[in-house]
Amino acid sequence: MRQCGAIMAPMKTNHQESQNQCLQRINLRLSAEALAAIDSECALRVGNVSRNTWIVEAIQERLDRLKLSESSSIKGDG
Repeated sequence: MRQCGAIMAPMKTNHQESQNQCLQRINLRLSAEALAAIDSECALRVGNVSRNTWIVEAIQERLDRLKLSESSSIKGDG
C-alpha cells in the first residue's frame, strides 16, 4: 500500500476491528500539552480509558452539539 510516497505495510486486524469494519484509522497531530491534558482527564475516569476512547468521545460530543444546534436553528426559522 502506498500513501503520500511512503510504502505502508498492511496492518493486522484484531478481533475488535474485524467486528466493526466501518472504522477508519487516521493519524492525528497534537501538541505535547494537549496530550498531557488528555492523559490527565483519562486518569480521572473510573477504569482504564485510553486516549483514543477519550478523543472519540470528545469528537462525538462535539458532533452531537452541532447536530442539536442545527436542528434548533431549523425549528426556529419556521
